[in-house]
Amino acid sequence: MARRRKKKHPRPRSDRPRDGRIPLLAVCMIAKNEAERIGAAFDSVEPVADEIILVDTGSTDRTAALASARGAKVLHRKWDDDFSGPRNAAIDQANARWILMLDADERLSPGQENRLRKHLSANVDGWTVRIRSVLGEETGGQLYEHAFPRLFRNDPRFRFRGRVHEQIVDSILEVGGALRDSSIIIDHAGYALSAEERRGKLLRNRRLLLFDLDDRPSDRLAWYHLGETHALLGEDEAACAAYRRAVDGRNLPPEHAAFAHQNLGAALVRRGRFSEAVAETTAALRIDDRALTARLIRASALLRLNRPDDALADIDTYLRNGKRSSLRPGGLHLGIDEGKARLLRGECLLRAGRPAEALRDALAASAVRDAWIAPFRLAARAALAAGDRPAARDALGKLCALTPDEPAAWIELARVVFALDGPSAALAVLDEALRFGAPRRSAEVHGLIGALRIRLGDRPGALDAYTEARRLDPTRQEYSSVVEHLCRETGKNGKEGEGLSKNRLIEEESDHSSHSARRERESDVPS
Repeated sequence: MARRRKKKHPRPRSDRPRDGRIPLLAVCMIAKNEAERIGAAFDSVEPVADEIILVDTGSTDRTAALASARGAKVLHRKWDDDFSGPRNAAIDQANARWILMLDADERLSPGQENRLRKHLSANVDGWTVRIRSVLGEETGGQLYEHAFPRLFRNDPRFRFRGRVHEQIVDSILEVGGALRDSSIIIDHAGYALSAEERRGKLLRNRRLLLFDLDDRPSDRLAWYHLGETHALLGEDEAACAAYRRAVDGRNLPPEHAAFAHQNLGAALVRRGRFSEAVAETTAALRIDDRALTARLIRASALLRLNRPDDALADIDTYLRNGKRSSLRPGGLHLGIDEGKARLLRGECLLRAGRPAEALRDALAASAVRDAWIAPFRLAARAALAAGDRPAARDALGKLCALTPDEPAAWIELARVVFALDGPSAALAVLDEALRFGAPRRSAEVHGLIGALRIRLGDRPGALDAYTEARRLDPTRQEYSSVVEHLCRETGKNGKEGEGLSKNRLIEEESDHSSHSARRERESDVPS
């Protein structure tokens, strides 16, 4: 290899004097409007690339100029709804013996340079590399890995096929080429998109996949990718149909077949077809017993079939084996989502009558990712079922902080605080709730404020609260009755409201305690 220059943006190495030698490695890329990310891709391959070829498919930003400044050979090609075309155009311009195909939102993982160089001296035609993606904050940084041939000899017979999710593997194997699996890692940042950008790409992919299937209706891998696209767009019925077409044949690679059955199971869960989901996830595990996500999906279906103990067995296997699981050669691997697993485990434990354990799993789930609402909902339910009011107060307090516009959470928190600290503290909770729109428009919130003000001897304040509750919900007779009673009262001394009917919002809090304690509390709380 030629010695690296200290210049910040070196020219392509194939342009340097090499005594007539053929360059060893060309990095080929396609890009459109990737000015913000392409620099990191160039940085990652600069130590190993002898030449870089970039095909720009219509950028309106500085992508092409930045690539040129970094020494790349830049070609311009009109986008024609086909990813294989520009990839193959880049390959056509390469002079090196080997090609590494890289996207602008990817980078060679740090420390891979020596490993990659060793692979270029092997007697094979291509290597799969591990493409590693972090799926996003909503999964707590869940990792997705898949292995595809991206490092291969510069042979005119080796070309990409397919308009989208394009691959070179078939063209290598058809001519008897030898492929081997490597441990080279490419880090992919392409899932860090806005919701609008993500949907736009999915709609584009769906359109291109349908074009491909018009040409090749028996392409099971294209059906698999179409199922993935439909599922990500929320089109679950269409996803189920596409996944079934994918597995209805013998030419779908086993690793994709396992994922197809697994993800079909997930779509069926979302459609409420739980028995079918159990069958599909079981089929996935028969193909690949390391398809751990299939266990989590099956557990979700089993819980809804009222089989919490069977679901717990799957979740425990998922958690026990997940961190030890690795990418099978040539396969796909979805890292574990510990937060989701802990949340589902907590639901199973609560359904199985083990609320204290459910509370522990809910709190463990809440620690996995920030500002996640679901664990605090579960923690509150589990704490109340376990009779642990302090824990319920903590969980409900966090829930109200995360969802301040949700009246039900404030009402439940006020009930728990009333039982622990009395009416003044509960009233302070609801006064805070009135800062937000939906609680301020909730008749139940104002009715509970009225009940607490009566308990504190504040009849005028109670009348105001109940009057507002009646205005917001004129169909509830209880509010009208209390307003009429308060309007008739004279000579108030703090005890004249004892005959008022008990407010059910306060009474419902007592359902979480013993019957005797409930009766004692209800006798002391007017409404």
